[in-house]
Amino acid sequence: RRDMKITEMVPRETRFLAQQDVGSGITLTIRGFKRVNAGTDKEPDEKVAMFWTEDNVKPMILNATNAQLLAEIVGQDDSEVAKGQQVTVYTDPNVRFGTQRVGGLRLRAPEKREPITKMVGDNVVFDDEIPF
Repeated sequence: RRDMKITEMVPRETRFLAQQDVGSGITLTIRGFKRVNAGTDKEPDEKVAMFWTEDNVKPMILNATNAQLLAEIVGQDDSEVAKGQQVTVYTDPNVRFGTQRVGGLRLRAPEKREPITKMVGDNVVFDDEIPF
């Protein structure tokens, strides 16, 4: 018989991307941004979420640190420029909440970027031209 771990006692399923969804990293393509209620009906909490072009991937709540990282990754502080760009979402175990180290999601530039030029509607338009 194995006792349950404390962290397994509370269900961690969420409608937004979480640490257990990304592990050491998952590279995703940004579809867009939208204000969402990240709280409950009784206690609303409006946040900005980042949505992906990949199917079956939950949106990610964008906090101040990740918004700053995103602007650095795409090279501009413009959400329209970010659409269609790829980022790697990973778990950073050193993220703190107050004095506690709780881990959290962070963004980094992907190791290998696909040559994306722009979004047309919900579709990513790839730049397939090979420079010579």
